[in-house]
Amino acid sequence: MGPDEVWDDGWFKYKCGPYGKTEFLGCIFEGVFIPVGKTGEKFGTHSSCTFIDGEAHLDPV
Repeated sequence: MGPDEVWDDGWFKYKCGPYGKTEFLGCIFEGVFIPVGKTGEKFGTHSSCTFIDGEAHLDPV
């Protein structure tokens, strides 16, 4: 993965951030990309997304 490279796994969308960190961009719901909320959650271990006011938020496991 190069810097700023964006990819998805069919459920979630990610970007390669600085220093090799993975940035969570949002969720893909029924083929539609929904960006993560303004809270700026970072990628970790998460089970699912919650959609609040049309924005995706990560649900911790």
